[in-house]
Amino acid sequence: MKKSIERIANNDYFFSMITKITGVMLALLLSIVVARYFGTDLKGIQSVIDNYVSIYSVFLGLGIYQAYPFYRKKEKNLYPHFINNITTQFLIYELLALFISFLIYKSNYNSYLAFAIIFMPVAVYIKQLNYIVLIECPRRRNIADIVVAVSEIILLLILWLVIDASVNIVMIYYAVAQLVNLFISFYNLKINPLKIKLEVNRLKEFARFGFIPMLVLLCMTINYKIDILMLEKCNSVPLSDIGIYGLGVSLAEKVWLIPDAMKDILLSKLVKGKGEDEVAKILRINILICLLSIVALIIAGKPILILLYGKSFEKSYYVMILMMLGVIGMIFYKMIYSYNISQGKRKINLMFLGLAAIVNVIGNYFMIPIWGIWGAAITSVISYNICGAAFAIYFHKVSKIPYRLIMFVQKSDLMLLKNMLHGS
Repeated sequence: MKKSIERIANNDYFFSMITKITGVMLALLLSIVVARYFGTDLKGIQSVIDNYVSIYSVFLGLGIYQAYPFYRKKEKNLYPHFINNITTQFLIYELLALFISFLIYKSNYNSYLAFAIIFMPVAVYIKQLNYIVLIECPRRRNIADIVVAVSEIILLLILWLVIDASVNIVMIYYAVAQLVNLFISFYNLKINPLKIKLEVNRLKEFARFGFIPMLVLLCMTINYKIDILMLEKCNSVPLSDIGIYGLGVSLAEKVWLIPDAMKDILLSKLVKGKGEDEVAKILRINILICLLSIVALIIAGKPILILLYGKSFEKSYYVMILMMLGVIGMIFYKMIYSYNISQGKRKINLMFLGLAAIVNVIGNYFMIPIWGIWGAAITSVISYNICGAAFAIYFHKVSKIPYRLIMFVQKSDLMLLKNMLHGS
């Protein structure tokens, strides 16, 4: 037993999966508390604010954090200068954000957008700091994610006990959660904010390096997030439906967190010399895991969802199941994306993800006014599968690996999993 545990802990894929699964369980607990405390309408408001911040912060970040590992290899003393530059960027952004937010709020244009704008620079800064944590001390980053999730759960429980939920409480919760995340990022990097110097001399250089990765990430984020914002803009879709849809999508996304965990390790393996066969193997294993997860959710998902989230979120089950039709496409994208990165094919990733983003935006534009949240879900499934198909066809052509060895699990894969679990 002890040897099996050590074997799993020492295997990069399994260790990453275990930390990811822990994060998934905490994220599920957090989503349950949010749904029970806020209800469908306030959950919809939270989803709108979160999606505003997510999409715009990608663009504002300019991909600067992507430059850190590249320049870190070349410059031993990069760390303090990089921190100085991104902190200066954050302060400039935050001053502008406060001014723009004030103008939007005074004009009564969109109070949710006004609030979200204040936290867009904070989200950019947190992502940059956490990426440095990931490079410098990755295990500390995994622990930090767990600490952040636990702190959010505790905060919500305290609020639930002392005050009724309202729009103001949603905003207070969001603000405190972001500030806690920022504090933990400082703590992990042992940074004293008061000792950071202001520098801007290298922002342009870092942004030039990160421009294409930023566009790639923007396309990815649009595929995940744009539907919520387009639902909000459609007057025929109530906030309660957005809350139901947001929960269904977030639950469906949990299925591909295991591929996400393996994707990060796969990239490391590819950089260190592994080839196309490794990509095909991880694809096969992930497809099997996800298919089993989907079957389990179809059978047991509805009563469990109602038990955990309440009858008011029942329709989230059907959103989740519909979104499952796009999960396999996402597996192909996530794994082959890492392969393309290792081969320096960043523009291929941008082309395929850009295609999916265009399909998503156009599809939502026509489908949401007709079918509301179901139109958004159908559009997402179509764009996910178009994206996955493009990546799969490309990988098949460049690797010459038959589709059956890309898609269908082999006996050797099952033996590998068995040996890892038994420590042999």
